[in-house]
Formats: sequence, C-alpha cells, structure tokens
Amino acid sequence: MSNTYRGNAMVGDSFNSQCHYYSQQIYSKTKHAYLYMLCYTR
Repeated sequence: MSNTYRGNAMVGDSFNSQCHYYSQQIYSKTKHAYLYMLCYTR
C-alpha cells in the first residue's frame, strides 16, 4: 500500500498527510477502518 500511496502523494502530499493524521485519530477512537482507508483510495 505504501508504494501506491507514495505514487499518488505527489499530487497532494500535504493534504494526504493531514488526512492520514486525522483519519488515524478517528480510527483509534471509532475503529472504523473504512474512514482510515479513504485517504489511500482517492
């Protein structure tokens, strides 16, 4: 997954960084994995 993410991160790296951070916070509280994965499937 990291390889695909790295390839796509060239377009909006800062946005994906924030999305990854916030989705990680959400996942740690709600355990909703699909929210966490949204950042990597844009």
